[in-house]
Amino acid sequence: MADIISTDRSRLRALKNQVRRKRHKNERDDDLAEEIQAMLDNVEDFLEFGTCDERRGLFVTGPAGTGKSSALRHILSSHPELQPYRDEYGALIRPCLSIKLPKESKTNVVVEQVIKALDLPDEGSEKLLTPIMHDMLKAHKVRLLHFDEAQHTVRSQTSSAFEAVQDLVKQLIDREDWPVQVILSGMPRIEKMREDEQIGRRSYVFPFRRLDFEADKAIFSDLLIEIAGDCGITVQPKMLEVESLARLCKATHGAWGILICDIRKACFRALSKGKSEVTINNFAQEYERNTGALQKENIFTAGNWQELKVKETLKEMREEEE
Repeated sequence: MADIISTDRSRLRALKNQVRRKRHKNERDDDLAEEIQAMLDNVEDFLEFGTCDERRGLFVTGPAGTGKSSALRHILSSHPELQPYRDEYGALIRPCLSIKLPKESKTNVVVEQVIKALDLPDEGSEKLLTPIMHDMLKAHKVRLLHFDEAQHTVRSQTSSAFEAVQDLVKQLIDREDWPVQVILSGMPRIEKMREDEQIGRRSYVFPFRRLDFEADKAIFSDLLIEIAGDCGITVQPKMLEVESLARLCKATHGAWGILICDIRKACFRALSKGKSEVTINNFAQEYERNTGALQKENIFTAGNWQELKVKETLKEMREEEE
């Protein structure tokens, strides 16, 4: 009996892994891929003709969970022009560097992260490392430099520290000797950088937004059916009713990535109970698990769900009480 249970758990884990690995295409993916291709074409223009578009920066913004990081990760990891290779001398060339910035990233941290990404020693002062960074970006033929979680360069910074970050971004996108293209992705507040006139006229903005229930209603039902199908189960008819889908939209803030994650978890809960159908109760149970909400606070069970504020985590609730 124990062996049977162990086998069932193993199969479930394998299925969950398979479902998690599947990527669901966001409607913004193709447009973002075109923007990135335009940036790479811009580098080619410079190398072939000596001139290119002065806008070498791209701000990819959006609330948490809207799919921006996932889309970028997919495009950058799959684009053939951005994959590492060795040149005729055997040197490793990385056309793309994608760096996730830590919290409160001042200019010295940003520079160190670039140096580390190039597998170079990062010991030394910012004054010493900054020109090395610029030289090595060209020497390593880095065409696209991506900073994820770029809001960490904006949040909790003094005005002088923030201006220093702006200056570093300007240096990167205004080089005359090497046209490195810079992508900064993060929360909408990173657009504050574009208040600097030079950065504003040398960059574009690509926003990811929350789904709008009335306009995107079909997306919610389509994802539900698709993910449940990937799990080998069906969707309870009640869960496909307009009100249930609206509850799902509210509970996930209409955020693409959160929506996919929450649908998966509800389906996994149904599977773990040996059910062949994912129900609204599965979503309610996962919502309670995620937030600690009581039944009367649960978006999926409360009668006055439209009036409720979505609570993210127990930590947030504790912070509100303190």
